[in-house]
Amino acid sequence: MGLVTSCAAPVAAPESPTAAAPIRSEAFPIGPNDDDLLSFGLSMSDDGQHVAVLRRTVLGFRVVADGAAHDIFAEVKDPIVWSRTGRIAYWATDVVGIAVLVVDGVQALETVHGIRWLGAPAWSPDGRLAVTGVHDTGAEVWVDEEPVAAMEQIEPPLAWSDDGRLALAGRRAADWLVWVDGWERRGYSGVATGTLGWGEAGVRFAATRGDRSILFLGGREHEAPARVVGPMAEGEDGPAYVVHAANQNHLIWKDRIVSTHDRVDSIHLPPRGAPVYLATDRGTQHLYAGGTQIATGAIMTYTVRVRPDGGCVTWIEDRVALYLEERGVPGAVDGCADREHGPYQAVGEPIWTRGGTMVFASTMDGQGTLHVGEEEMGTGAIPSAFDYLRVVEMPDGRIAHLAEHGGGLFRVARVPGDPSGVGALVRRSAW
Repeated sequence: MGLVTSCAAPVAAPESPTAAAPIRSEAFPIGPNDDDLLSFGLSMSDDGQHVAVLRRTVLGFRVVADGAAHDIFAEVKDPIVWSRTGRIAYWATDVVGIAVLVVDGVQALETVHGIRWLGAPAWSPDGRLAVTGVHDTGAEVWVDEEPVAAMEQIEPPLAWSDDGRLALAGRRAADWLVWVDGWERRGYSGVATGTLGWGEAGVRFAATRGDRSILFLGGREHEAPARVVGPMAEGEDGPAYVVHAANQNHLIWKDRIVSTHDRVDSIHLPPRGAPVYLATDRGTQHLYAGGTQIATGAIMTYTVRVRPDGGCVTWIEDRVALYLEERGVPGAVDGCADREHGPYQAVGEPIWTRGGTMVFASTMDGQGTLHVGEEEMGTGAIPSAFDYLRVVEMPDGRIAHLAEHGGGLFRVARVPGDPSGVGALVRRSAW
């Protein structure tokens, strides 16, 4: 989902009349509005020093990054991706329909390769840029505009490790392989979608070789009880993953079947304890935590979030109106009280801050509200675009979100009672 932002001088936000510790916030302009019609696609660098927004204009779409307007394109693909060193990259489409990679506001690759984009650009921790493109004869991966791997098919995403190693999965003829910085592990008949990634012990993935099902963990292959179909997660007690057998999907954790369903939609592994997962049976979704079913109904899959310590789960339910539910995990040492928030007309994806505060944005009757723990702050009338409901935690613990108050604003709020967010709000020069 995308984000939004716009221009104006710093504006004080209204405070909740019932708040014991009101949310303090300040709004900052992003860049010139010119003939822009709507802002969305807000993107922030990990260090909180750089911000970009995607804007729709009468001529097309353009990115405004750190206040500077980039060229206008027929289409710009979200997400806009920042590196840790403050560089920016995204895919766009020009007026004749050719994909263009834009790096730091400058076009790259398009005139040389004539590629079509595949997946988001991926920055390494040390600032190298990897992208995947497809053309008439297959697919290629480039790192800093130099080709490093070519195959008939490449499965997104590209995965960088914390120490700067790149992993990808792809196919040459009938042979599937996993490529890690030039090293190739070949001979697979398939690599399970959504399982390639990095854990503490190195690269991990699930694959098949003939009728054998394989998990690659800790630098070696392990036999899986059946074909791994994803999703997959890894925690202190080992991986949790899904296999398909006897026309059903089975969740495996600690080398045993935890539960069996028509489909397992998502898995979250807290630092301690059993997986939190969402499953579907006979068309109905069920949410499980601590080995217990805690909810059933129309649960929005992409909104299930687990507090960092694993003690609390939140999700959004669609019951004509939208409700955000908060539930303690059974058996958790530090749980939370069961609460329901709503009804709302629209709700953004909730987040848990590093300090354990739940934050989300909502709308009702066209008016926006930012929810930070127990506190609420009105954000005024906002556009219908879902991007205006995205919230982001900054490195210093403050919360960033978009607001549309006569040209649009980028707002930063302190989390009440969270020491990481205490202190004066400082306008950074990049804003």
